[in-house]
Amino acid sequence: MTNVAALSGLYTCDLICWGTASPPMFAEFIDWLGAKLGSKVVAFQHRAKDPAWEGTRPVALLADGRRVYGREVDLWQRLWYGKLCRPSCYRCGFHSTDRPGDVSIGDYWGLTEAHSGLAFGDGTSFLAVNGARGSDLVDACGGMLRLVPSEMGLAANDGQPMLLRPPVPEADKDRFWDVYYRQGFAAAAEAVGAIKRPTFMGFAKKAAKKVLRLLLVKGEENPQATDPDEGWKEAEVDKVGKHGDCEYPLVYAAKNSSDDVRKHSASGGMFHALAEAVIRQGGVVYGCAFDDGLAAVHIRCVTMEEAERCMRSKYSQSRMGDAIRDVSADLGAGRTVLFTGTPCEVAAVCKVCGKIAGGGVLILADIICHGVPSPELFQLQLDYIARLRKSRVVSYEHRPKWNGWGHFERFTLEDGRTEQGTPLANSWKHLFYSNKMLRPSCYRCPYTSVKRESDLTIADFWGIEHSSRPELEDRLGVSLVLANTEASDGLLKKMAADELVHVWPMRLSEALPGNPMLERPSTYEGERSEPWKLLYRDGFDKMMRVTGFHQSELKDIAHRAIRKGKRSAKRILGKGNR
Repeated sequence: MTNVAALSGLYTCDLICWGTASPPMFAEFIDWLGAKLGSKVVAFQHRAKDPAWEGTRPVALLADGRRVYGREVDLWQRLWYGKLCRPSCYRCGFHSTDRPGDVSIGDYWGLTEAHSGLAFGDGTSFLAVNGARGSDLVDACGGMLRLVPSEMGLAANDGQPMLLRPPVPEADKDRFWDVYYRQGFAAAAEAVGAIKRPTFMGFAKKAAKKVLRLLLVKGEENPQATDPDEGWKEAEVDKVGKHGDCEYPLVYAAKNSSDDVRKHSASGGMFHALAEAVIRQGGVVYGCAFDDGLAAVHIRCVTMEEAERCMRSKYSQSRMGDAIRDVSADLGAGRTVLFTGTPCEVAAVCKVCGKIAGGGVLILADIICHGVPSPELFQLQLDYIARLRKSRVVSYEHRPKWNGWGHFERFTLEDGRTEQGTPLANSWKHLFYSNKMLRPSCYRCPYTSVKRESDLTIADFWGIEHSSRPELEDRLGVSLVLANTEASDGLLKKMAADELVHVWPMRLSEALPGNPMLERPSTYEGERSEPWKLLYRDGFDKMMRVTGFHQSELKDIAHRAIRKGKRSAKRILGKGNR
């Protein structure tokens, strides 16, 4: 009999953890495996006890009824041990005998060495009782457990190294991830030798296996396949074609009617116009702003003063907080809601909230996103500036227009000093555009296309000077607007009629050259792991100097002179061609 009545409150149980991998990565492996085996994988056992506990191996159950094991099914296990764990797992502070849970459980690997003669073919668990509450929990299990006293020192052996140390990454881990971001899972696995390319000997072995199988089954109908070679075929890849069967997106160049608004916007002031249109009719606006600590956060705005905090770029990932919950509440109250953010943030809101709920109307506007670095990384940048200038950063502008429409950064210190366009001020820009320090998911972003989840897409109209309307280029900036739905096109035309914006119809082909993220995710040159290794090993300051993100004054002057010369030459040549 158990004594569960004596238990109360929260009890915690931790696992003896090797480390964890990304769920989307595992989903990619399952899709790849299903394509290789010619049938969808409906279940996957990481450790089927076949033939016994100490001989466990992965097994895949397929939609066609086959139960398959073999080299391809084992691929996840081979990669996971030294290549696929989260970066934090390799520095985990919980790989010790000092456990955080009331109880700890795991396999008792090395059991026969720790307890000679004690072995159970079906498996033996390691159980650590870490305090009085853990003891109460075990006591409540009564006769459900067969307990054999042991010692933590015996369990912390070479067979159970996670009680001694974190996992150790393999030498080719960085190689795997570099190839993965560029070419995907299968190419990365092949690059580190986990998948072998077909060879003549490989084909010969497969043929021999099939002949032997035919001889052994002696005409038996529909024998159950246990070899992964059986039934393989090439994966069918779905390719996105044109944007549905309609003419959307419609493409526009846009400028806010107020030059003062454009002056304080990142591009042509389109966000300000959208926010004003919604707030005028009593609606609510959600956008990204800096909080008091200069962290990017999503805020709820019911006045233009609040919405103006969301103007300009924030080149780090925004903290959503309760934004999605609040959007649902506003929709439920019958409000019109404008939500702006990156494409993945907009997709999340669309999935959770839908287009219409409780009488409210949801307008979704995303940006053409280059990718986002970690918020923690930007805070390291602010700390870096503070150390070099010996004063805290109280204001930061990624793209102020003091030198026209472009990308020069500016910060203001607590002691009143302002710095703009210097090597230190522009160091975050260099880090960002290196593309080596973005979120890993950004290199595989599914939203880098003209097929959008949003109603409207807004961005800078880079390359407008090479379009059919070069006269629109000016120092205050021009917005690119994609109207992705009929309703959004109607909204845009109403905003033009209300003189909030000026719009000019354009062609999609004119927008693509200056905004490549409409066609593909961000890419990078060289090894992405280089700055990260420097960061973890030597700290942020040295990483910025060694990588060249923080350039020397002399080098910066030379680069500026070259850029200025190129721009002048382009303008002269352009005028001559016209």
